[in-house]
Amino acid sequence: NHVAWFVGAVESFRFHDIRIQQFADSLSAVAQVKAQGIITETGKTYSQEYVLFVSVSEGKLTHIREYFDPVQASYALDSPVVMPG
Repeated sequence: NHVAWFVGAVESFRFHDIRIQQFADSLSAVAQVKAQGIITETGKTYSQEYVLFVSVSEGKLTHIREYFDPVQASYALDSPVVMPG
């Protein structure tokens, strides 16, 4: 659901400055990547830096864990930043 929403909500989304480090097992890696797009609802630029941990098996992605800065997303969406607690 999130991916479907994102594709509809962000236009001209592009990745750049991709750095990939393979793990010793050769089936897992970590990637650092920057990305930028336009939030269609607000017209604001969404700039983000991601860290992704991925694993593959038999040529297929079997695991993905993504980290990013939610404050950047909140700014681009004109949403308040809510701190827990």
